[in-house]
Amino acid sequence: MLNVHQVAVAQRLDPVSFTAAEGEVIGIIGPNGAGKSSLLEVLVGSVIPHTGQVLWGEENLIDARPMRRRQLVSYIPQQSSVFADITVTELLYEATVNLGWSRAQQHDNIAKLLQEFDLQPFASRSILRLSGGEQRRVHCACALLNQGPLVIADEPTAGLDLYHQLMLLELLVKRARAGALVMVALHDLSHASMFCDRLALLDRGQLIQIGTPNEVLTATHLEQIYRVQVDWFCDERGVAMRPHRIIEKP
Repeated sequence: MLNVHQVAVAQRLDPVSFTAAEGEVIGIIGPNGAGKSSLLEVLVGSVIPHTGQVLWGEENLIDARPMRRRQLVSYIPQQSSVFADITVTELLYEATVNLGWSRAQQHDNIAKLLQEFDLQPFASRSILRLSGGEQRRVHCACALLNQGPLVIADEPTAGLDLYHQLMLLELLVKRARAGALVMVALHDLSHASMFCDRLALLDRGQLIQIGTPNEVLTATHLEQIYRVQVDWFCDERGVAMRPHRIIEKP
């Protein structure tokens, strides 16, 4: 169980409180500058809040040592860069350092992720010779090698084509159903409604509401916070929308 209590970051995030449990996919949504990345950076330890607590069970994540945090958290940052001229497989092996795996475990888990992320054709290719979307898939695979119970993903689908966006989101849901808590920042509200169990809506550093997609993605929230009106379409996989900008009168 994750318990976020009155966590705040100066000039970026007002006091935020919520709980979330293993097995859930929590979507973090909101317009640009809403505080989504600030919240996730607190959870992974790259930003220290000036107030509040983040508890994983009885353990305070804010005070956790880096090695302990690495055991607990799988993190896909918003942006990743690699400057070394190494192959995809070599980078994945580097990502297993300090995970305590045998050589056989490294081989088996890397082979599995190469298949899941559609990276087998690039296994022996330098990562510097991949497209931006292909590099993004490699970085996501590196993060998910860690089998920690808390998965944090900050706009992980950015730069991916539609096929690989759906692939990644399905993998994140799979991790949750296997017992992890997944928290993922998304801009695509259709994807958020399809793949997330609950949504946390942020705006200007404030947590507006946390609830099911139907509870959060209301016409009022979309108009007041996103400044759009939408037509809704429902099918067997979830809810899709056609947005229309609200044009302010002069």
